[in-house]
Amino acid sequence: MAKRFVIEGLLDDYSGAVQEGRRWSLHLFTRPWRDVNGEWKSTLLRTHVLTGRNPGDFERGTFVRLAVTTCEPAPKRAPVDWIATGVTPIRKLRPPADLPRTGKPPPAPRPIVDRALGRLRYDAAFGWYAAWRKRGGATYEVSIASDADTAEDWAAAVAAGSRAIVAVERRLAAVRVAIAAKMVLTATALRRSLSLQSIAVQTSGRVDAIFDCGDHFTDHGIEVRITARGKISEIGLA
Repeated sequence: MAKRFVIEGLLDDYSGAVQEGRRWSLHLFTRPWRDVNGEWKSTLLRTHVLTGRNPGDFERGTFVRLAVTTCEPAPKRAPVDWIATGVTPIRKLRPPADLPRTGKPPPAPRPIVDRALGRLRYDAAFGWYAAWRKRGGATYEVSIASDADTAEDWAAAVAAGSRAIVAVERRLAAVRVAIAAKMVLTATALRRSLSLQSIAVQTSGRVDAIFDCGDHFTDHGIEVRITARGKISEIGLA
């Protein structure tokens, strides 16, 4: 069994909650947090946890204790500074007297309402705005990433990303034909198997569309990369 150790911190946010049987899988973000040596860190820690507690129990500003198995610096360009893998239990505690005053979490980015995409919520796990979209009988996720630092810049980025997503949606029939030609799928197989899963606008302006392909290419999806100018640049397995 992996060795477990305890860290504590002020809850900044959570995201990615998925119910797995009687437990929930989610990411908790804490800042500041105290490592196993008792040292306070002002950086952002992301912990992947499996817990029997409802995610609604984890409110911003709650001081929590986590039992974790790993805690390592995050890779460069990650939206967080440290990454940990946690296990239950998670305990709520009274904040200690030595909690740094700078530990008050900053206000969460507000949701953005777009005319075409509706209400998008900021996902701290990935540093982008995202929403679920229903169109043409399909349900899929749309997301928009950006290097924006201000609310005004984010609003502009989401507006531009929305236009790019809508442009891709209008070209889905052509995209499916391009996939069939690249992956050597018949028209019948194409209609029955391809299901749009997500459309993501990257910081570069490139758009990535992911399709589930049913029984074809087991355990893989199909990724279509579309340039900022609207041209398909790559089709491959994801």
